[in-house]
Amino acid sequence: MSRIEPLLPQSVPNLFDSLVHQIAESLASSDEIERQPVPYPEYENDPVGFALHVLGVPELTQEQIQFFESVRDRTITNVRAGHGIGKCVAKGDKLLLSSGLEVSAESLVDKQFNLLTLVDGKVVPVPAVAGWNLKESIYEVTTETGRRILRNAEHPLYTAIKWSQDDAEEIIDARHWTGIATMQAWLESPPDYQPSKVEGEGWTMAGCKHDVLCAVPQEIPVFGARPMPEPELTLLAYLVGDGGMTRGTPAFEEVRKSISPIGCLALLQKHELMGRGSPEKRIPDCIFELPKDQLATFLSRLFFADGWACVSKDSRDSQGDTLQAEIGFCSVSRELVEQVQRLLLRFGIIANVAPKEKGNAWMLFIHEGEQQLRFTEEIGIYGKEEALKQVVEVAQAKIAQVSEWRKLKAPDGTVWEKVVSIRKLEEPEWTVAIGVPEHETFLTSFFEHNSFGSSVLVIWWVFAVGGYAITTAPSEDQVKNILWREVRQMYDRNKAKLGGYRGMMFARLNEQARAEGITSRDYDTNYFQGKHDEKLLIILDEANGITKEIDDGASFCITGSSNRLLRIGNPTETGTAFYEACAFSSIGISVWSHPNVSWAYERQSDGIHRLKPAIAAQILKPPAERLDDPVKPQDEWPPHLPRDVIKGAVSIAWIERLQVQRGEGTPYWESRVEGRFPEDSCE
Repeated sequence: MSRIEPLLPQSVPNLFDSLVHQIAESLASSDEIERQPVPYPEYENDPVGFALHVLGVPELTQEQIQFFESVRDRTITNVRAGHGIGKCVAKGDKLLLSSGLEVSAESLVDKQFNLLTLVDGKVVPVPAVAGWNLKESIYEVTTETGRRILRNAEHPLYTAIKWSQDDAEEIIDARHWTGIATMQAWLESPPDYQPSKVEGEGWTMAGCKHDVLCAVPQEIPVFGARPMPEPELTLLAYLVGDGGMTRGTPAFEEVRKSISPIGCLALLQKHELMGRGSPEKRIPDCIFELPKDQLATFLSRLFFADGWACVSKDSRDSQGDTLQAEIGFCSVSRELVEQVQRLLLRFGIIANVAPKEKGNAWMLFIHEGEQQLRFTEEIGIYGKEEALKQVVEVAQAKIAQVSEWRKLKAPDGTVWEKVVSIRKLEEPEWTVAIGVPEHETFLTSFFEHNSFGSSVLVIWWVFAVGGYAITTAPSEDQVKNILWREVRQMYDRNKAKLGGYRGMMFARLNEQARAEGITSRDYDTNYFQGKHDEKLLIILDEANGITKEIDDGASFCITGSSNRLLRIGNPTETGTAFYEACAFSSIGISVWSHPNVSWAYERQSDGIHRLKPAIAAQILKPPAERLDDPVKPQDEWPPHLPRDVIKGAVSIAWIERLQVQRGEGTPYWESRVEGRFPEDSCE
């Protein structure tokens, strides 16, 4: 194995994955790794024993055992999995459409629209859906630059922990997708981290400081295609920045001498700005769909009205010889300042937002030299060119390199920012579930996300059965970052006893024993032609999003007595290939088997699972306080009761809220809780 291991690092960028695979195959005939026997042939007919005794899985539910044994014994297995919704947004929070428009989440319910996501570091449009979820607790997440979102407890963000010591390089412990409630707990008490040989023998956790990080996009270069007359957009910039909007005739401050108020009233009414006081000022929707050059013009005039560019002595320098440059903007309206911050991000300009130290106002400022130069080049400030020229002179002399940890292990197209606060809002709010079927991720000013059993079967098929496994899902993100992330982690934990090697989306023991992941949207039925093997396993993950053509292609490959096909997905829509397959034969996995909730519920005589009376008495709020959120926070439960085993997954609180707000037996309940296709899939 020594010959090939240097060529196959543990984490291979996806771009080079196939190249590594080809190099490995070119050495197959001569390298000793290709002569390795299957290490666990005694478990060829025992996937349950393999999971428990080889992979060290602590326990399996009866439903998991049933579907493992079904894959062992049956040619085709269809699994309907219930689930809790994680990607939920407060109804009033803003989402960025691919057109450039920012809209509230509630306005998207039951509509077709496109969001944005990252693919190989590039921003691309993706189709998305939205539906009402539940009334639940909302958390406000704020980063060091003032970026802010409102999401539910289970909503996942791409996260990491930064460990730092004096005079030592920072260590980035990537944690991938993490629920916001878990991130909040990490701010006070970080997860365990075991130093490895990479840190050196003298490296210890003593005296370490930690920061919770989340991935944020460096740039969202989305611009609209709906230009406006130049005088109108210029006048709007002056009115938003420095005009009074509450009187019968609009009034101006700095620009009142150069702009006539005639016609301003009609313009304000047209864009629904008339009557707004200074704290309620905002940028009208039409600006967000402007072409790039016109958006730059609007921002340039806006900064003329309420912005500045200046050079001053750095207060941190006791000698007073160091100059500090700043570009800034100020308003009493927090919404307006945050809108400006997000618009600047479209030009790749990262600005900070913070409350003004004195006075009831919000400030946006740009201090980094590279960001100041980009602002000057892309936007500028009309009428303040000389001041901006002085800023450029200072900025060119003080361009600093981005700290290495900002990009270390961050997804392509993002950088890490420190999370400075996660605050639970006082009152629960209605939330909107966001689905991105092609990718399961989307961009706002954050990078946000939307398979344990299948990953066990992949490892078992290669290292016990000695066969060929193919997995697919509707998008590359689902293949690489959901199922194959679990496969990679499971393999890495057991590499010493399994042998072989792996890449991002393949694992290999020898010529016969191997597995690979593909993206179903990139292939048609013809891809599966010739994919025959004596021992072949095909897994269709997220099967409800797999097209009939891909489903047919996979089915045509299952011809031998030792061939197997597994379809597994959430039963959310009827009329799909997965629905038709499940109508013939299927296994259901409801939420009741999940370790977070299984201990607390019992099935009653009417067939409905409900909290055990003794448990309910300890964790439910008093009747008068229950309303839409009936369960106490887990830190108020008696200490002897179990807590969530898997953070961010289905929880007792989620089930009880759903029971109150949606009701037992509704189509929504059937799909998300019981793991059954609803009769009315449109609810």
